[in-house]
Amino acid sequence: MTYAFNYLTLHGPCNNKDYKYTAFDGTCKADKCEQKEYKLTGHVDIPRGNIIELAQALQLRAISVAVDASNWSSYKSGFFGNCGSRLNHGVLLVGIDYDRNWRIKNSWGGSWGD
Repeated sequence: MTYAFNYLTLHGPCNNKDYKYTAFDGTCKADKCEQKEYKLTGHVDIPRGNIIELAQALQLRAISVAVDASNWSSYKSGFFGNCGSRLNHGVLLVGIDYDRNWRIKNSWGGSWGD
């Protein structure tokens, strides 16, 4: 994710009309994007395992986080306990409930999970 944030700081985001999401097709279309007048002004890395700082940052905005999705293929719905440590997938952390369950938004499509 750091590489993506660095790119957005330098170049800004692409519009959906320039770079439609089609899953990975082996090509990069970023060079076809118009230059944007707005860019990311920076990002902050929260140290691994710092749950307090993560929860505090979450009060202000959604957060990109890396997770271990190695055993996610069996997930169907509801809460999913995952304690893996091989960070291999990026998701959007959008909330935490009263039982301290983290809520994430994933991008594997509408036919998978809740």
